[in-house]
Amino acid sequence: MPLFLLLFNFWLGLVAAVLSLTYVWYRRDQAGKERARRVQLVGSEADFALMTAVHQSWAQTMVQVGLARRPNGMHGLGDRRAYGMYRYRTEIQYNRLADGDRDFEVPQSQVIGSSPVGPMLEVKMLLGQVVEEWVRVADRLANAWNVPSVGIVQVGPSLLRVTLVCRDPLARTVGGQIPSPAEDLTKVSWGLTADGEELVLTLKDNAGMVFGAEPGGGKTASLCALLVRLAQNPAVQFAVIDGKAGADYVWTEERAQFWLPTKDREAAAEVLRMYAAELDRRTAYFRALVTEWKRVGAPEGIDPPTSWWHSPPSAQFPLLVIVIDEAHVFVSGATTKEEKAQQEEVTELIADLVARGRSVGMFTICATQKPTSDALPTKISAKSSVRVAGRLVTSQSTVATLGRSPNEGEPDPMLLPERPGMVVLDQEGSGRWVSGRTWYVPNSDLVRFGMTLGHLRTPLPEASDPIDEEFRHMTETNEKGTQ
Repeated sequence: MPLFLLLFNFWLGLVAAVLSLTYVWYRRDQAGKERARRVQLVGSEADFALMTAVHQSWAQTMVQVGLARRPNGMHGLGDRRAYGMYRYRTEIQYNRLADGDRDFEVPQSQVIGSSPVGPMLEVKMLLGQVVEEWVRVADRLANAWNVPSVGIVQVGPSLLRVTLVCRDPLARTVGGQIPSPAEDLTKVSWGLTADGEELVLTLKDNAGMVFGAEPGGGKTASLCALLVRLAQNPAVQFAVIDGKAGADYVWTEERAQFWLPTKDREAAAEVLRMYAAELDRRTAYFRALVTEWKRVGAPEGIDPPTSWWHSPPSAQFPLLVIVIDEAHVFVSGATTKEEKAQQEEVTELIADLVARGRSVGMFTICATQKPTSDALPTKISAKSSVRVAGRLVTSQSTVATLGRSPNEGEPDPMLLPERPGMVVLDQEGSGRWVSGRTWYVPNSDLVRFGMTLGHLRTPLPEASDPIDEEFRHMTETNEKGTQ
């Protein structure tokens, strides 16, 4: 063979080898970048390994738990798109199915990211499926994927967010120091949910809250954490009536309009009468505003000022929060005629505050360690739009506190871990319960911090004070907001 042919073949082979090595290096580099992207998407190497295993067994798991189905007229793999998975080959799932299971249609899924508790999938349910079918098999899915639990939430028509819960964000104390001020009073961050998201307490357009928990459940500490966040906002004033007559709320002494540690019904009634008078005063004010709005011809584009929430809260016209801890001390247990009369008056005062306070910027909290219909009359609990339960011991207490028993897949107050601050509530009026853990602040920090808040306190106006001058700014704010 001529020398030039030998040289040509040599250089041709060398070029082919270089190109082959370059291609191999490029593919490995791309695979490494793609793997790194996927790891970043789910949060960690461990979560990536978990999601890989979930995807590879997805179709088989759907068949085993009964979330797949065999459509009429489908033979073999049938509609291969039914097995389409995010960045995974259909054949991997198909080959993992037994021969008799290949005539199934399965829900589609894709990884959408990570959460504080674990990686998340977005799942498109099969036509006709409902979220309750998935919730019923959540425990079986957790067993199949070898995780403690699986969270399932519907996020759209036929769409679910499936969270593989690998971590417990509530295992440790939430907070541990003074929280930041509550700047948005429509809803206040109160801690963390079991999903690692913000635990939110909605105040806007709500007038009353019932909080029931057994002794030692952290009820008072949870209320203190809520109050210390609100107390830092000059647009909030509050009063505390403590039926334990202890020192749990001593930190509010300089900041609160009233701090009353007592078991005396008459003393409690005296404070509540003042807030009932303020309720009447504010109601008259809004009635006057509406009358004025009508007098000027009900102008187009300007809504009638019927609610305190129509304008931004201010120090001149603050949100009033009335906390009655151990409320059962004042609204139950009376034996003598005089005590029964006082008990009935206190009950009526609280019920009126709850019923009419929503539109005038007054929020009443009744907390008790005896959450039964006997200890906390239904005329109070039934009118309270916000219901919170700590750890409870009977189903009757659950119904009395939250208004019903837990639905399938919802947290049960009777099964809450024995950790201070654990609660169950309806998050932002969604109609579905969530569990969470409220912020914790050490008592020593509360007392020291409370001593610095006295300058934010303003007294409750006298019932005879005129309202026109005091609240003139609110009318001006309404007018500016509509220009």
